[in-house]
Amino acid sequence: MSQPNSSPAVSCKGVWQVYGPNARKELRRALLETGNDALAAAALLRQRGLVPAIQNVSFEVAEGEVFVIMGLSGSGTFAAFRSAAI
Repeated sequence: MSQPNSSPAVSCKGVWQVYGPNARKELRRALLETGNDALAAAALLRQRGLVPAIQNVSFEVAEGEVFVIMGLSGSGTFAAFRSAAI
């Protein structure tokens, strides 16, 4: 278990991964238009033909802690892992 006062070894806050043309620009636009409502922004992105693979994911992993990202093939698990490794 993590210590309450220790800083995390890995921290991801509000991570998105969107696929499609101009994905970064469209994500910013959707978040502005929806007031940072993640569900509404994801729906808006899908309406515009983009694929929101990861939607507003946040997690922290303390040193020595075991953390698992599980999901079906194509569900965004590797993209979540890759975003944490950056």
